[in-house]
Amino acid sequence: METKTKTNTLQPRLISFTVDVLRLAKKYESNRTLAPVFNQLLRSAGSVGANITEAHGSVTKGGFARYFHIALQSANETRYWLDVLQEYGVGALDTFKKENNEFCRVIGASLRTLRSKS
Repeated sequence: METKTKTNTLQPRLISFTVDVLRLAKKYESNRTLAPVFNQLLRSAGSVGANITEAHGSVTKGGFARYFHIALQSANETRYWLDVLQEYGVGALDTFKKENNEFCRVIGASLRTLRSKS
């Protein structure tokens, strides 16, 4: 499959994003009220990179697209949890939101490209 020969150029950014979310969660670990929100954020943010990594290991175009679709859903969920934290008053989330929005755009564009080729 063509996509198998392509490298996952987003992977370093996805790993960095997940690590940054982990560091942010650590900063607020003493706030028991935020614990469930950070738990969800950590799961969704990590899922974006994990599913894109899985996509690059797919042997079919359909499998590749399915993992990218799951990654997009996870990025959208991540956006929601970042919005919740911002509304609650957790500051300095603009960089997180900007990077996550970029992931949404790249993944969405990749899905559109895949659909146009089928």
